[in-house]
Amino acid sequence: LVDGGLLFEDNQHIDTTAKFTFASGTSVSVFAVNTMSDTQNAYLLRLSAYILWKNGTTRRHQVGSANATAGSATVGTEELWTSIMNVNSSGGTGNFFTNGTLTSATANQNIGSGVVTNKSINIGGAGATSHWNGTINEIIVYTSDQSANRPAIDANIKNQYEIS
Repeated sequence: LVDGGLLFEDNQHIDTTAKFTFASGTSVSVFAVNTMSDTQNAYLLRLSAYILWKNGTTRRHQVGSANATAGSATVGTEELWTSIMNVNSSGGTGNFFTNGTLTSATANQNIGSGVVTNKSINIGGAGATSHWNGTINEIIVYTSDQSANRPAIDANIKNQYEIS
């Protein structure tokens, strides 16, 4: 534990004990506050085939079976990442917001297909080769479309963490 969050190093991660199964076309909304280091290897948060954020060379990604790039993060900078994705769909899409602003070229971006059936949520990685190195201050997962509520949720989180 670090001031304001959890510090993940090497292959540390947390798995939910609850298992999730989503119907076709389910919307998942995720809000995460984190500080990226320069040693990330892969996942901040993963739900079966749906890897919400994956990092290599400071790139932000949403992934189902297709890699949807959402720009680069600045190492050492605290950011609010918001993803609203349509999952379990052959045409799955996602929108990625950084600090409340839609990241360029990510509106309804193709994240590919995959199935979430009886799967845990993995926070901080999913194994020895796919771990997050850095701080995770907060993660909120909704198994519903929070598009209408997103501006208010983003504003509240940004205010709480003094993110501009």
